[in-house]
Amino acid sequence: MSAYAINGLARIKSKTQYWRYALACALIAYLLMGVGYASGTIYRIDDEDVNAYLPWSLVQSTIGVGQIDDCIACLQWLNHHAGDNAVLIAEQRFYAWALNFLDQRIAIAWYPHGYPIDIVPIASVLEEYEEAYLIWYSGYNVPGFREVFTSHDIAIYRVLA
Repeated sequence: MSAYAINGLARIKSKTQYWRYALACALIAYLLMGVGYASGTIYRIDDEDVNAYLPWSLVQSTIGVGQIDDCIACLQWLNHHAGDNAVLIAEQRFYAWALNFLDQRIAIAWYPHGYPIDIVPIASVLEEYEEAYLIWYSGYNVPGFREVFTSHDIAIYRVLA
C-alpha cells in the first residue's frame, strides 16, 4: 500500500504544481479520522453488534476515563472484604481492570459486552464459589444482587443467597 501511495504522489508531483496541497489534504483527512475515532468526537461506530468487539471510540474501550478511580476503589474494597472462595462476575469492560487490581485469590468470571446480566448462568458459578460479587455501575437494581459498596459511578454487588 505504501508503494502505491508513493507512486501516486510521484505522479501528482510530475503533473501538477499543487502536489503539496494534495498531500496536505490527504494527510489532514487521515489525521482527522484517527483523532476523531480516538476521541469519539468526529467518527464513532454506533452498532450494538460491532461494539461487542470494537469500542465506539478509543476513549470508551473499557470504562469512562472519569470512572477509573472508582473502579479501582471498588476492586480494592473487594480485595479486603471478599473471602478466599470468592468470585467476581465482571462484564468485558471491567475484566482487564479486575485482572490488574484484583487479588489472585479471587476468581474472575467474565461475560461479553452487551450480554444481559439476567441470563448469565450465575447458578453454576455459585456451585463452585461461596461468595459471588458483581462489578457494575452504581444505582442499578440488578436482579439477584444487592449493592454492598459504591464509589461514585461504580459499585460492587453481592449475590443474594
